[in-house]
Amino acid sequence: MMAVTAGAGYCHAVEVFKPMADAALRTVKINGFSDNFKIINTQVTVRPSGDMQTRANVLVTELFDTELIGEGALPSYE
Repeated sequence: MMAVTAGAGYCHAVEVFKPMADAALRTVKINGFSDNFKIINTQVTVRPSGDMQTRANVLVTELFDTELIGEGALPSYE
């Protein structure tokens, strides 16, 4: 939302954790940014086919959080 406020025409957000993706969708809608956002519920390592028609100009990322293993950033040892 800060990017759109600063002048970005459109933003894509990728979130693997379904409850957080749902919360992001609600937050974007409540704040009036629905026309400028697409929330994509998938892993960051999976390229969502058809979700992004063009390459991004800027990438803003949360590098690491508590979902490290779920997003595949760290190997899982079983």
